[in-house]
Amino acid sequence: MLQKLSYIGGWIFLLAFTSVGVPRLAQAQPTVTNVAVSAQVWAASALRSTEAAFFAAPDSQPLFQEFETYRQQLADKREGRTDQAFLRFLFHRVQRDYFHEFYSYSGVDQILTQGRFNCLSATAFYALLLQEFDYRFHIMETPLHTYLLVETTRGQVLLETTDPAHGFVTSARRIKNLQQQYQHDALRALREGSTPGQFRSVLEEISLENLCGLQYYNRAIDSYNRGEYDAAVRWLTEGYAYYPSSRFVDLFARCALHLPSLPAHDVAIERYLQRRSVALATP
Repeated sequence: MLQKLSYIGGWIFLLAFTSVGVPRLAQAQPTVTNVAVSAQVWAASALRSTEAAFFAAPDSQPLFQEFETYRQQLADKREGRTDQAFLRFLFHRVQRDYFHEFYSYSGVDQILTQGRFNCLSATAFYALLLQEFDYRFHIMETPLHTYLLVETTRGQVLLETTDPAHGFVTSARRIKNLQQQYQHDALRALREGSTPGQFRSVLEEISLENLCGLQYYNRAIDSYNRGEYDAAVRWLTEGYAYYPSSRFVDLFARCALHLPSLPAHDVAIERYLQRRSVALATP
């Protein structure tokens, strides 16, 4: 029998670990001034498919409008601040306004609608803001976590999105120590619970597109754990386009064990499914 899958910062394991960060009590959602975003703006943004894809909801346009309005409000606070000072303001303001409750399967849309976040969706939320404010940043992932490194004129800043009190890190020594701890935790997790060959490295930089794919992967895990295998396949299909990695096809294979037929969207996936389905069916 297959074990229930556990989600940690965008990854899949057969063992349960403690998620990074402490859940916070839900607070009232911020009141956002209703600044209209024209259909032309929405259409132009939709062309930036990666950004639009983060707002994965039945009707994503209102969510995008809220996000654009919020981004505009933040931009109005930038004047007179250095790049690092504005980054600090941005970090704490977003935490106050939107990050209210830790939830392992949150997406960017749930941050906006429910105040629910995790390291993946929070990293994406900040990244979408940072790219519009012309910051140079790096999206980092380990098998347990995702976080941001941001370049400023005063040096590199690490954004630990699940730590509202101490997550804005400017000390080079503390940044080094945190990254070493992330890697140590990831190595331990790889030894204890991951599928061999599932991860290319313990720590690597990924693109915004990859991060978008991981959000869909996260939703696929949630659907899988609920027994909604058709939905899991739909999420995997969308996510694979943004991040064609083995973890997607591994979960495809697990879904295949529960479905009479599973469409192959790529020749490599089809071959992988045939090979993995046999292995996964073995007790």
